[in-house]
Amino acid sequence: MGERGPPGAGGGGGGALARKPALALALLLLLLLLCLRAEPEAAAPAPRPRAVLRYRMRDVDHKSLYLRDGRLVAGHLQGANAAREEEVFWVPNRAFAPARLPLVMGIQNGSRCLASAPGPRPSLSLQDADIRELPRAGAASAAFTFFRSYRAGLWRFESAANPGWFLCTSARGHQPLGLSRCHDASTRLDFYFSAAECPEPGTGDRDPPVGDRDLPPADPR
Repeated sequence: MGERGPPGAGGGGGGALARKPALALALLLLLLLLCLRAEPEAAAPAPRPRAVLRYRMRDVDHKSLYLRDGRLVAGHLQGANAAREEEVFWVPNRAFAPARLPLVMGIQNGSRCLASAPGPRPSLSLQDADIRELPRAGAASAAFTFFRSYRAGLWRFESAANPGWFLCTSARGHQPLGLSRCHDASTRLDFYFSAAECPEPGTGDRDPPVGDRDLPPADPR
């Protein structure tokens, strides 16, 4: 009778050796999968606004907005000068809290947008920018973003980059728009914001829609 080999010798040992590379490959794939899942997911860009809305904006004294020397000013326009009134184009900005009704505003079909860089005494300017692309910049669009608030048929627009500072006009006519944190006899913080086809603010105004179904409407306070 021939002698038997030691346990594990012969065909059984070959199967164990064959399983080792397969086990090592499975472990390698598992580690690779864990590493991929550990990497932070790239943030998806904000969607481009579906539509740019066109409105007329006048201050509480019914002063119209128009361009003078490259600046947006507010004044009463009469006769042929009424054609100089600039319509305001706006889109909601989903990069900020929807409950605050954030929006970006501009003139000339949204090719020049209102902007305010952060600072101790912020100023207002017009910047050449595509109003439809700005919300895609996320938090970087703060300088172009304003929060709307509504009361008794009037709107205020607070700078997202400069909390507590509001879009304003001067009580004097034909002065540039600016920013103010004070409501006094020299400034006007309240605006009518109405559909462009309405004849006059205060006579046919319609409150501007929020612009997207997922944003709540403003409640009168």
